[in-house]
Amino acid sequence: MADDRLTLCLSLGQAAPSQFGNYNFDGMCKFGDVLIGGNEDGVFTLDSGDTDAGTKISAHIRTGPTDFGAEEEKRLRRLYVSFRTDGRMKMGVSGDGKDDITQEITPHDTGLNMIHQKVSGGRDIRGKFLDLKLENVEGSDFTINEVKAVLIVLGANTEEGA
Repeated sequence: MADDRLTLCLSLGQAAPSQFGNYNFDGMCKFGDVLIGGNEDGVFTLDSGDTDAGTKISAHIRTGPTDFGAEEEKRLRRLYVSFRTDGRMKMGVSGDGKDDITQEITPHDTGLNMIHQKVSGGRDIRGKFLDLKLENVEGSDFTINEVKAVLIVLGANTEEGA
């Protein structure tokens, strides 16, 4: 039975929030280098493998809507993503709350070395606010270092469908 709880964590050193979904914990903490969750059934470690009861762990990072410092409507030409992974990834982008346009990224290096990969945009990815999502495929491990966007600012008078 899936649990619908959401646990929020905040890295105080970087003011970086994280969400942990479907964990049945009353509390979480980091003790040394180990993440620990606890509830009425006991204490559990979260850094003890790459599966959850044999199921590969799905994970993603989502930026939330951002205007990239420009109020006008914009189109995403391409992204440059710096990351480490041991498998394939998916990059999703949406504009102004529309559904994500997703493409799979097959990294040129899956040895957990830092790589820089270009992800193409498209004419359908546009809006005043863009939302980026990077997710793993089949439980691959990943760390994100940087995402840079190359945008085309369309102007204040651009109408949808123009």
